[in-house]
Amino acid sequence: MEKESDAQILALSSLSRSLLQQGKIVEAQQAVAKANGLSAKSSDVATRLVFEIDSAHVLAAAKDFSGAERLARGALAEAIKLGFVHTRFQASLALGEIQMMGRNSAAGRVLLQQVAKDARTKGFVLIAREASGAN
Repeated sequence: MEKESDAQILALSSLSRSLLQQGKIVEAQQAVAKANGLSAKSSDVATRLVFEIDSAHVLAAAKDFSGAERLARGALAEAIKLGFVHTRFQASLALGEIQMMGRNSAAGRVLLQQVAKDARTKGFVLIAREASGAN
């Protein structure tokens, strides 16, 4: 049952990303709300971190920059603590993008430049490219 819940969380998280790309913020918020109820039951940290990063993007799109930044920072700290390199880069990328959207664009630009450099060094070329394009 838990694996099914994790799959649903990831599906709803992916749906929220897709909806954001289409500019459908309210629908993305609804997908996150559904996944949020399921995530309380999940013990899979990797699933939870992916969900938190996507939730941060949805909060930022809804102009809740402080909530988005808090969520992205939390995911980043946990990814670093657990040694999840890819998730660390994803959380750092999200944090930089959120800062660029909010009132902290200078810090966001610096972070995105650092993410691009570090990701390229570690072989995460797509994340490096995304970070370079975001700043």
